[in-house]
Amino acid sequence: MGLGLLVPAFLIGLAALMVPLLIHLRHRERRPPIKFPSLMFLERVPHRSAERRRVTHWLLLLLRAAAVSLLVVAFARPFFRRGESVRSGAARSRRAVALVLDRSMSMGYSGLWATAIDSARRVLDALRPGDRAALVLFDETAVLAAPLTDDLAAVRGALAAARPGPRSTRFGPALRVARDALDPARDARREMVLLSDFQRGGLEGLEELSLPAGTALRPVPLGPADRPNAAVISAELDRTVAGNRVRLAVAARVASKGGPPRATQLALTVNGREVARQKVMLLPNAVTTTTFDPLWIPDGPVRGTVRLEPDALPADDELRFAVAGTGTLRVLLVTPPDARPGETLYLGRALAIGRRPRLDLIQRTPGQVGPRDLAGARAAILVDVLPASGRLGSALRDLVERGGGLILVAGPRLVGRNATGAGPALLPATIGAPVDRAADRGGTLGYLNRDHPALEPFRASGAADFGAARFLRYRLLVPGAGAEVVARFDDGRPALVEGRVGRGRVLVFASALDGVWTDLPLEPVFLPLIQRLVLHAAGFQAERPWRIAGELAPVPAGLASPVVRAPDGTRRRFPPDSARGGLRLDALGFYEIAAGTGADTPVTVVAVNPSPEESDLARAYPRELTLAVRVSSDSGKTAKAEAPVAPGELEREQALWRMALLAGLMLLAAETVYSNRLSRASLHYGER
Repeated sequence: MGLGLLVPAFLIGLAALMVPLLIHLRHRERRPPIKFPSLMFLERVPHRSAERRRVTHWLLLLLRAAAVSLLVVAFARPFFRRGESVRSGAARSRRAVALVLDRSMSMGYSGLWATAIDSARRVLDALRPGDRAALVLFDETAVLAAPLTDDLAAVRGALAAARPGPRSTRFGPALRVARDALDPARDARREMVLLSDFQRGGLEGLEELSLPAGTALRPVPLGPADRPNAAVISAELDRTVAGNRVRLAVAARVASKGGPPRATQLALTVNGREVARQKVMLLPNAVTTTTFDPLWIPDGPVRGTVRLEPDALPADDELRFAVAGTGTLRVLLVTPPDARPGETLYLGRALAIGRRPRLDLIQRTPGQVGPRDLAGARAAILVDVLPASGRLGSALRDLVERGGGLILVAGPRLVGRNATGAGPALLPATIGAPVDRAADRGGTLGYLNRDHPALEPFRASGAADFGAARFLRYRLLVPGAGAEVVARFDDGRPALVEGRVGRGRVLVFASALDGVWTDLPLEPVFLPLIQRLVLHAAGFQAERPWRIAGELAPVPAGLASPVVRAPDGTRRRFPPDSARGGLRLDALGFYEIAAGTGADTPVTVVAVNPSPEESDLARAYPRELTLAVRVSSDSGKTAKAEAPVAPGELEREQALWRMALLAGLMLLAAETVYSNRLSRASLHYGER
């Protein structure tokens, strides 16, 4: 290890050491004159004076010389050489910079995006020929907008095309993409310049992130630390049905952060027409709930918005929602020709009470089922009827394979009629002989799969809601390969078995629902159980009033080639079967999904809003980010001849000039104090 100088030419300044020496050699000791009233009584004596040619105060001279030397050395920029680190640093002097720019919704705050673009351009302007740059744009995901290149014009072009989006902030994905983008630059100084407003919620997921050794992370906070904001974060929608009319009540919640209290207005719009307006007082750091008067809406798809008067962040001042209406779900009920009038009374009543959606029940015997009955049906219920291999069996198979559902109630008529033909391939279980439990007062349901979607309302209580129901007789079910046992009796035998066929579901219940084999239809749990089983078999999912930007929205089943109209008006057609993965919601507004048959009427409407957490503009300290990110000590990816270290880099890392400058200033201060003491001592001696 040796001492080097970055600018050795400044050593010429050591010639300034002659200045304090000359001052000391030319110094003349002066005595103050003594005033005397008369000189007539004094004899004139000739006196010869000579300049002194020797140094009298060596310590003062050394202090001044040392101070001048330290100042000269500080300007020469000293550094310690590190043996093997003293290598050719021409390549290492080049820089590879990754601009990591936040494009989340909060960057749309008034004036903030322009500040971010200007800051990024200043970083690019500071690069020298031979330096390289990359651009990473991020919100909750990250994308490499411009790969690492020395063509800075391409990076500037990608920067000019960037815009803030509707999603939340996450720093983890951005730093990972930037790390990979800088990986090829192993022969240069790698830097990440993170430009963001540093929302606190963006720090999640940084625990497992590490950067290669030698990578510098430079956070650049944008905008003021305190930014007041108000946002419509949610709304409660209460729908009530009266005949063919639907009544809607809306209660909106507005969150306000920072700033003084202010009065504003909320406007409710339904199907493009403003129907109500309410005054609201927003208090700082509080949530205010505003309830609009109920209004009548048509029984069909309805879209609405709750809009706040615009502020500095307009993207979260509007909450959109879509109401699908009560809807109608056609259910086909197939009963035996010899069924008694009251045999399906409980089942029919349970299905008729459904309101969300409304169940349109069509009852037929096997010989009466026609093409029209199954054309619009979403589910079929067979009571003591097997899906034989004839016309009915083929139609039921088509219904299930295209996404519909089938429920088989195994009652007393199936004795000795084990499934044949189409039955074994369609049913998830083989139906066996009846089990008689009358001797022990009937069995009960001892096990329920609480995680099954059809039993979601009963998840908290488990089997407790079904404990009072007694089963005097039920059929023995033998599940097939791949079948799921959803419920069991207390003796362990299957009570409800489910299987998948194509895109649909088939369920088999082991007991009749006529009030003879079991008293389950007399229990309060019977109504929600039947409705949940039918909706589950039909693949029905209740529409959410809105979704968050960035989510995947399901495309309604049964649409061969759906057409999606985005909020900006662009249309996109899904090829057949490609919509199963869902629709990515990349913009705020309303997405319309149509059948793709030429009709413009949408089948469903999806409302998209920003995440409420993105409206919280509380800032994290950049130091929190740098402390959360680990810098790896393992050369790993960079083991391939770690880049040589240039003298300039060594000097910047050590910064010895600061210590030399500080020591020189301290010596000057000590010299001043010491010289003042000498002056006072000399004056006192002269007075004596």
